[in-house]
Amino acid sequence: MRFITDEYSMPLGVFVTREATRKAVNNRPIEFSSKELMFNYAEHFIKRKFNANVDNLLNQSRLLKSVKEQKKLMQFA
Repeated sequence: MRFITDEYSMPLGVFVTREATRKAVNNRPIEFSSKELMFNYAEHFIKRKFNANVDNLLNQSRLLKSVKEQKKLMQFA
């Protein structure tokens, strides 16, 4: 997720996205034992850093809905 805050005076597009990706790849990943723990961490992090409530965004996400409803290959056997 990318949040546009007051510190952005103008959209910088690809440059900002590229630099954010570079920074993320160079950092050590955080591993979670479950999706629920990952979402909990992300929700608290976003709330603390951006003072934003992401519940509505997560509930409307088509990608998350697809992941939740996706069938496993073994379900067809």
